[in-house]
Amino acid sequence: MEINKNTFCVAPFTHQSTKTDGSIKACCRALPHIGNINKDTMSEAWNHRLIKKLRVDLVNGVRNPMCNACWNLEDAGVTSLRQKYKNQNNHYEKALHAAETMWEDGHVIEKPAWIEFKLSNLCNLKCRMCHPVDSTKWRSDFAAIEHLNDEQWNRYINKTGVKTKTHLVSYDESFYEELDSHMSKIDMLAFAGGEPFMDENHYRILDSVMNNASNISLRYATNMTTFQTPKHNALDYLPHFKDVLLAASLDGPPSLNEYIRGDSNSSVIEENVKMFEEFDNIIIHGKITVQALNIFYIPEALEWFKRMNLVTNMHFVTWPEHLDARIWTGEARQAIIDKISSYIKQCEDNGIPDTHGSVRHTAKDILNYFVDSEKYTPEKFNKFVEWNTILNGTRKQSHHEFEFLKEYMKYE
Repeated sequence: MEINKNTFCVAPFTHQSTKTDGSIKACCRALPHIGNINKDTMSEAWNHRLIKKLRVDLVNGVRNPMCNACWNLEDAGVTSLRQKYKNQNNHYEKALHAAETMWEDGHVIEKPAWIEFKLSNLCNLKCRMCHPVDSTKWRSDFAAIEHLNDEQWNRYINKTGVKTKTHLVSYDESFYEELDSHMSKIDMLAFAGGEPFMDENHYRILDSVMNNASNISLRYATNMTTFQTPKHNALDYLPHFKDVLLAASLDGPPSLNEYIRGDSNSSVIEENVKMFEEFDNIIIHGKITVQALNIFYIPEALEWFKRMNLVTNMHFVTWPEHLDARIWTGEARQAIIDKISSYIKQCEDNGIPDTHGSVRHTAKDILNYFVDSEKYTPEKFNKFVEWNTILNGTRKQSHHEFEFLKEYMKYE
């Protein structure tokens, strides 16, 4: 079978992803979901009709709309998850084998090698671009900004039940009973949340694979503020695995990070980064969520990452639309372009290589994304201002300590 490398992706052939509401997806960015653990097992979802169609399309050079998040980034000259996944363990070779041996309809025989779990919305932070389905700390604030969401999203929130029960737990005992056999070929486990290190069920899954830990890689999206629960300590687990990547979600230089990521503590983060330096199998990446609040401060954020000796990475807020970095216009937009461009030139002059994970490469990807299109409308921009003004009040914070935001984040 001839495989079109321009559209081929590792994920649908080796990977599954779950969400806090029980949704099962082809990957964390793919939409729509391909099942839900409340009515489908992970094994059933593995060859769901939607993912089989996705596999056939990607092999044949068809840009399936389920993957629009990646197609849009690639068209803007930004490295997408699809492109990054090529270097994920030895999964590219496994994915090629799965594609070459899959049935004509896209059915894959081999079980997944890599699963990402979002088992719970339990979290100790309330990031401004988040919501109660992914953070228990968001429940009280959500009522204050609910009128700014579209009706479809509010209906979804109501359906999950998080407005009446703060802690969303969708995974019952039958899920864990089926999981052991489904994970028989696993060589990588990923966890996001919520904050996965706060979740007791995350440790339950680690316990189930500890006898094979030296052959399994772990990947985390973590806020880097806590690594234990009343019953478990991550340091009792992580050193035993083949390798561990902590993608530290940090959204600005220290003060801006604490403004965006409510209840975060940058000093604690820096201490935890140092704590892991003694472990040879653990690597930390600084991962910034690029959005309207921090786009001007990308150079300062990347310099903070560099001071902590972190490889850099990023992803982009595209929803809610009023938090997208590209809503800036006019003089503010030009100031952003000039500042990031100057930083890239400074990196070049200082001999920083343009390689994946370097501050120079990350800044270039972010600039390419920003200049590719402008999303400004007066309605979106005023929503952006109102959203943050309301949260300033509920959280007793102010954006006025950040000169760019003080000058330009005003109603129009």
